[in-house]
Amino acid sequence: MLCQIGQDWFQEKHYASVQCNKLDTKQLNKHLKLLKEGFKNILLLYTIEGFSSVVLNSEEENMNEKINLLYKMRFMENEGDSIEIFENILNEMSLEGTNDIILDLCTIFEDEVAEPSANDYLIETIFYIAKRNDLEEGLYKLALGTSKMLPHAEFWAERIHRILLNSKDLVISYGKALEKLENSTKQTIKEILMVIKDDDPDLYLGRANSLLEKLSYT
Repeated sequence: MLCQIGQDWFQEKHYASVQCNKLDTKQLNKHLKLLKEGFKNILLLYTIEGFSSVVLNSEEENMNEKINLLYKMRFMENEGDSIEIFENILNEMSLEGTNDIILDLCTIFEDEVAEPSANDYLIETIFYIAKRNDLEEGLYKLALGTSKMLPHAEFWAERIHRILLNSKDLVISYGKALEKLENSTKQTIKEILMVIKDDDPDLYLGRANSLLEKLSYT
């Protein structure tokens, strides 16, 4: 777009400069000054646009680095792994991250971990990011990410859905998100909800059935 602006601007000024043959020296200098200022403005716009692109790429790379670090630390069994570092990274991501990173965060869950609290922090971060951005979209990403948690993080997939079922606001938004899923993902969520419902029908029967109804539509 900037190139087109520059081209249009240059053609206009070039036409004006051709007319300089009919101008005196004072008028000619005036036109030359306008040309120089115009080129400076174009270069400035190009620099700003380029800088914005660099900043966005840098932020994305930084977020990917954090996700990779969390993934390496997920078992909390390597030298230098620290729950404090893990939590601090998640705190930063909760303030900076968009719903797009929720899918990647879902890959970090593991059932066999030395520090289960790390996964609790991870759940809190996912819900915080979703609420801070667009809740329904964030829960849709979470539903997609559930498939990435099985079978190695089945316990945490169920735990997340128990949390969802315990919140009226989350259930409503999650129900809307579930309607957008492909059938294969719907089946995965349906199986999790059935396990939870059968395990504790007194607590989860009503809300689990409301979500199962959403999943029944194709």
